Amino acid sequence: MNEKMLSILNFCSIISGSIMSGEDILKEYLGIHKLKKKLLYDKAKIIMRANNGPIDSSLPILVIEFGIISAELNVDPGVVALAYLNKGKKKLD
Repeated sequence: MNEKMLSILNFCSIISGSIMSGEDILKEYLGIHKLKKKLLYDKAKIIMRANNGPIDSSLPILVIEFGIISAELNVDPGVVALAYLNKGKKKLD
């Protein structure tokens, strides 16, 4: 895994409050159906747009909201963050 991907996965863990390793987040993301990825993206996009303030004040809310989405759709919160960053696409850019 390259440095860029590791940085992205680390960022996903931070903004989502995930305790999974980056490799596990990526593995779970790659294993879910493309329609579920799109649904995760759509839900996360709403949350991100609603909480676009400074990261220090937005982060606690993002962690909670990503946790709610992950519980609803039975995925790790880091996967929600990765789906958002990847815009729900099947492959990672």
